[in-house]
Amino acid sequence: MMIYSQLAIVSLVFLVLWFPFQLICHLSETGYNPLVNAVSDYGSHPKTRKFALLAWWTTALGAAFLTAAAAELFESANINATSGIALLGVFAGARLLTSCFKNLVRHNPPPNQDPDDQTAQNNTMLHVVFAILSFASICAAEILLSKASMGTQLAETPVGMNSEGLYGLAIATCVAIIVMAFTRRAGVFGIGERIFYGFFFAWLLMFASLIIMTN
Repeated sequence: MMIYSQLAIVSLVFLVLWFPFQLICHLSETGYNPLVNAVSDYGSHPKTRKFALLAWWTTALGAAFLTAAAAELFESANINATSGIALLGVFAGARLLTSCFKNLVRHNPPPNQDPDDQTAQNNTMLHVVFAILSFASICAAEILLSKASMGTQLAETPVGMNSEGLYGLAIATCVAIIVMAFTRRAGVFGIGERIFYGFFFAWLLMFASLIIMTN
């Protein structure tokens, strides 16, 4: 098995671990409404903080190993995908940094939240900055890496699970981030963000799977 396939397997394991941690967060008694509250709000609630951190960290590790796998794959194919690989690495780092700063919860805040705390306000600002960076970088990385993968062995995998399908998911992710912006204005940011999460996680899982199947 090629080194990039081995790295992709490790990546896939970490990415899949995000789901049970998020499930625990969403099933916990926080008083949050998934249609309104952001996914990151679970990181500010004392009942779900540790599980939200694990979700952030597994995503960051999964993306980091996927970055390494992509670098090995494209190098073996003599394809320059430096920009896409770098942006995927930025996404991994931004997810990790996002976890370091709690955000102030706007809807159904936890009982221990003090909205007038200056430190909490500063942490929220940094949290938002790194969240935006992670969202923007994954959208750009998906487009660039999907295009680059069309010139590799990924293009030879079965129909429906190939580089063209990967590019379709990348486009869907970019559309989803626009939808997310509109849902924020409509007061149902939670559902828009979860749709976005669904598409970018689908892309990450598909990209890792394609690399694993590549000989």
